[in-house]
Amino acid sequence: MKKKILVLWGAEFTHFCLTYALQKKLDAEYYAIIDSPSSHNKFFDSQLLVKLTKKWYLHKQIQHNKNPDIDYLSDVEKKYNLNLWQITLNERIFYRFFNFHKFKRDEILSIEEQVIKFYECVLDEIKPDYLIIKLPHLHHQDLLIKICREKHIKILMLNLSLIGPGTILMQKTNEYDELENFENTKYTTMTFEECNSFLRGTKDNMTRTAIQEKTVGPKLFKMFFHFLFSNNEKINTNYDYYGRTKFRVISFEIKQILRRIIRKKFIDNNLIKNPNLKNSFIYMPLNVDMERAILMDAPYYTNHVETVRSVAKSIPINSWLYVKEHPAQIMRNWRSIKEYKELLEIPNVMLIHPDHPNEDLYRNCKMVISIAGTGSFEAAVFKKPSVILTDLRYDFMPSVERCHSIEELPSIIRQSLNKEIDYGVVSKYFHFVKSIVSDFNWGKFNLEFNSTFYPNSNVDVDISEPKLKEFLNGHENVLDSLAEFHIKKMKFLDGL
Repeated sequence: MKKKILVLWGAEFTHFCLTYALQKKLDAEYYAIIDSPSSHNKFFDSQLLVKLTKKWYLHKQIQHNKNPDIDYLSDVEKKYNLNLWQITLNERIFYRFFNFHKFKRDEILSIEEQVIKFYECVLDEIKPDYLIIKLPHLHHQDLLIKICREKHIKILMLNLSLIGPGTILMQKTNEYDELENFENTKYTTMTFEECNSFLRGTKDNMTRTAIQEKTVGPKLFKMFFHFLFSNNEKINTNYDYYGRTKFRVISFEIKQILRRIIRKKFIDNNLIKNPNLKNSFIYMPLNVDMERAILMDAPYYTNHVETVRSVAKSIPINSWLYVKEHPAQIMRNWRSIKEYKELLEIPNVMLIHPDHPNEDLYRNCKMVISIAGTGSFEAAVFKKPSVILTDLRYDFMPSVERCHSIEELPSIIRQSLNKEIDYGVVSKYFHFVKSIVSDFNWGKFNLEFNSTFYPNSNVDVDISEPKLKEFLNGHENVLDSLAEFHIKKMKFLDGL
């Protein structure tokens, strides 16, 4: 009997391209949920590149002004082990980050109900063996993964590797499926230089593909011009674009440009560029605000200022807390000056400029404390103990201590300060991860796709099938390798 594979297709087209390559290698029934602007519907309805048994458009399932069924949602929470308010209040579209549309309580719950009922209908109809999806960034993607997990549907979630520019397939973001193989991993003890070169490769890749400073210049005005005269149908069809009229979006972006300039000037004038590295200090790298690492992986630590205060209350009296702004925060136009001022006012905190090298802080700190992200993993490479505030995929390493309650933090910090790092375990971890990742450079692939189809950063465009076929042919080897990686993972999950 043929396997049934459900794939979530998004506007970035990675998983459409993957399905194209996968169907050539694996005879299966393919189904797709399309989570993309309505301007792409014409392409998806007429394309002959991928043969689907059936497809659904996610945003066509969501109607305006429907009263929510609270009893149904209450049952759903129990049925799928969900905390819906945790999920929805951390959804960047619904709350805190944008002012285009004020989502009211019943509107949020109505969207939740319609999305979940749609997922239940699809999953009950086709009973897929696998869900193939990207790392979720919006709550409706995360909901699909959580429901599939409770229904015992195997999940192949494309995620970034912690080592190098490669990618990994996982069922959970905070746990390796292959972890039972860790103890039997063959390895040779690596030098610090070898380990650190991998870290640099990861950071360099992120810098090239993600941290791209927005500039006020001809390119930005060209983007505004194209957006002004582009199709904007998704404002009526996709809930995550409600209220985003062209005037509001352009006004918002102009305000953001001004905020970014003003905030950066404050950062340059007030954050410490050359901290005293001879002080006894604990290092806490900040996470990027409005990112899934906090909103989804650490949902109760979304207030960075309050979290830093809690950590500052927990460190030994003879230590400073060095807090460094994340250089990628520029993608979110930096934090508000009010937040920076609050951090600067904490007496035992030094707020470090984002341009200061991380390596200096890792080398000279006593330990590292991080909410989420890679900071505590990087600490192990520098032979430093660390504490994390949420479950992460590397939390089984002896150098990493998971704090489950903020009240426990003072004692956990003091215990961790006495740890000695076994570099053999660090080396073993590198070899283990290298054995389960692919060399697919997701960031590079997205950049090449976007520059080909979305050169003006506007996804509301018609997709040309001949042009996409040419793109697929040009990336045939990369996509074939990615397809083989997925097939290998399926066999692993099936115990073959």
